Amino acid sequence: MTKSKLSAVALLIAAFVLGALTGGAALALADRGSDAGPKRGGKTSFIERLDRDLGLSAEQRESVELILEQHRPRMDSLWREVAPRFETLRAEVRSELNTILTPEQQVKHQEMMERRAERHRQNGKHNAP
Repeated sequence: MTKSKLSAVALLIAAFVLGALTGGAALALADRGSDAGPKRGGKTSFIERLDRDLGLSAEQRESVELILEQHRPRMDSLWREVAPRFETLRAEVRSELNTILTPEQQVKHQEMMERRAERHRQNGKHNAP
């Protein structure tokens, strides 16, 4: 593989990883949280992950919930401020990715993004890059 192809592949992988991380953080910020049960990317699932991975006591779990609720207004405010810039950056990344993809890969990438967007619409979430 040529150096330019390796660079392109590395850029593609980095963009997807960055997108996944940024999207996950954005979803956590954007989620309003609900006590209706676990939701992927939301407050409840974050607490569930902490509980599963760290073995939280009931008191710790309650404290985590209080901490998240305490910071929720600032997190929501930050997301409202950052969301338009995030959307612009995501569009730029997708556009640049399309310049290195073959036409067939571009179609598959577009379909992949549409499926992801649909899943997030169904879950009431913002979609990640």
